[in-house]
Amino acid sequence: SVTRYTSSVMQPEQKLILKLIFQHNRRNSVDKEKQSLKCGLLNLRPHFLQKFNSARWFFAFFCLAFLVHHMTNTMISVNLSTIEKRFDLSSTKSSFIINAYDISCAVTVMFISHFCKNSKPKWIGIGIIVMGIGALIFTIV
Repeated sequence: SVTRYTSSVMQPEQKLILKLIFQHNRRNSVDKEKQSLKCGLLNLRPHFLQKFNSARWFFAFFCLAFLVHHMTNTMISVNLSTIEKRFDLSSTKSSFIINAYDISCAVTVMFISHFCKNSKPKWIGIGIIVMGIGALIFTIV
């Protein structure tokens, strides 16, 4: 509270200014908190995206990402022999690449679940974008 920080020696104008500063800081922190809960990327949070700001839409997008992820894994498994021949890889090297991908996913999940307490959906979204870029690179190669 403001009275805790004001002394009896302060003028009434100084007390009023201090009170206004505290109210302004409290209002700014509430506005920043509301802004951080909005759906969007970085500072781009358009109004039309806010209808997707619910657990139901997060689950729908996560299921879609899960489906695409497994389609990519299936595509890698089907094309593994072609990749081995094209790049002259031994089966040991190609299996190492596939296992490294799975291990990196597991490490990333542990990192996100431990360090990202408040913004898990944001980091999961960033991870899905990175996975999508990786899948596009794989289809080009």
